Amino acid sequence: MKKSIRIVFLFVVIISIFLISNLNCSYAKELVDGNIDAIDYEVLIKKNSDVVVSEIWELTLDTTVDSVEKEFDDNIVIKDVLVTEYDKDGNKKNDLIKTEGISIDPSSYSVVKQEENRYKVVVRTEKVHEGKIYFLLTYTIENAVNFYNDCAEININLQNDKFNFLTKEISGRIMFESELSSLDNINVWIHSNAESEFTMKALEKINYYIDGNKNRENVSIRVTCPIELFETENIDAVLENKLQDILEEEKNYVNNKLEMAKRDLIVNIVLLVIGVILIIILIVVIIIKKVKKSKIEPVKEENEMKENDIDKTE
Repeated sequence: MKKSIRIVFLFVVIISIFLISNLNCSYAKELVDGNIDAIDYEVLIKKNSDVVVSEIWELTLDTTVDSVEKEFDDNIVIKDVLVTEYDKDGNKKNDLIKTEGISIDPSSYSVVKQEENRYKVVVRTEKVHEGKIYFLLTYTIENAVNFYNDCAEININLQNDKFNFLTKEISGRIMFESELSSLDNINVWIHSNAESEFTMKALEKINYYIDGNKNRENVSIRVTCPIELFETENIDAVLENKLQDILEEEKNYVNNKLEMAKRDLIVNIVLLVIGVILIIILIVVIIIKKVKKSKIEPVKEENEMKENDIDKTE
């Protein structure tokens, strides 16, 4: 009986651990360098097909962290990198000093070109910055627009899987250097495993919000717009129509995401039901054991009394 209880109890523990880890998978990875409370990404799409990105970081550093790194995807060429430090009220404190190579000097930053044409920005932080730190990182991505017969396409990866922070909240806006007369031919998609939304109420900018990146996964935005928004001398279009393919890809992306969410929900429910059933079985086994024990004990006492009576008579 004890062996049966132990086996059932072991199953309950295993299922419970698996269920908890599955329900909280987005929080399961170890935090290495700190928490980013919020990042605001402003994406400006230029007429010359460059994209200027301004990132406002609000983060909490671990006491052992003395640098913050942002690594870009392969073959993304960046220029005009600038890092500025701010205080908690949004007032500019100073422009960090750009150094060649990775420096150990506090309040400095460097742009490092790695193998396979991969860039990263390393920002040094002082020990006095333990706790909250605020800074603005701006850079330009060269030739970030893909041109086709029927549309222009922009893909911006805000965070990749090499980003060594957990981000609680992501927000931002997408803007065009060219004046927009309508938003009818502008399409925007957000790729993230977190809940996200965007609003296109104003011609000047498209606002978006993402409920964090708590698992160090890719967070990106995709935009399609008319070719007429760009300078003709910078257009080197692929001679094919692409818009319908892109729309179909994004439709499939949404459907796959919904299917995955549905599947995860079913798995969680099944595991929860199995866990509850095993717990009920364990409780029933324990009750049965106690009932049997309660029946055995009076009989044992009665036998002992009889034995005592026999001893006395002898």
